Amino acid sequence: EYRMVKNVNEFLDAYNYLKEKYLQVCFKFIKDEGGKSYRLIDNNRKGYAALFKKQTTRMTLDDVVLALSEREEFSPIIVMPYLPGREVSVDCLKTESGIIMLPRVKDATRVEVLEYDPDILNMCHDFYNKIGLEHPCNIQFKYLNGTPYFLEVNTRMSGGIQMACLASGVNIPNIALNKILGKNIPWQQDKTERVVSYIEIPQIIK
Repeated sequence: EYRMVKNVNEFLDAYNYLKEKYLQVCFKFIKDEGGKSYRLIDNNRKGYAALFKKQTTRMTLDDVVLALSEREEFSPIIVMPYLPGREVSVDCLKTESGIIMLPRVKDATRVEVLEYDPDILNMCHDFYNKIGLEHPCNIQFKYLNGTPYFLEVNTRMSGGIQMACLASGVNIPNIALNKILGKNIPWQQDKTERVVSYIEIPQIIK
């Protein structure tokens, strides 16, 4: 559930409505890159506990309203419930043999888990039944109180697709490239839960 707003009054209406239902509210501009404009409205930022929170993405409601009030009308903003649970990034590709779905559970560390939650897989199936994407895409979810919520679809491969492919044994980039060339590459998906990480190794260039 979310609200689209273009002025301060609409923003406050959306904030009050969502806060009553979900307690915490966040927002970002619709036209955004890499979540730069994402902010969590946090009215309890002061004190010792604030020292352990990432403050760059947090603002009080008063500060948000003060900033937005500089424009009578601003670029559209999406106001949303804050979902503090796990994030799931699902790399997908439609093939002749079915839909490849590789759900990676992400957190603040470099360690991720390939985990096949039936609710996540069913929602991905529902999406494909309604939107006929033929090329690789990435579908994102976040949990709130054990329930996954649909966030967005990126019509591209994710930045961590190599980890999903390694953990599952399914090479989405190779299958997608051959699909464009008219070749059907058979695949089998091992749905064993696996823990995967990406390790960078420093190299001396010169």
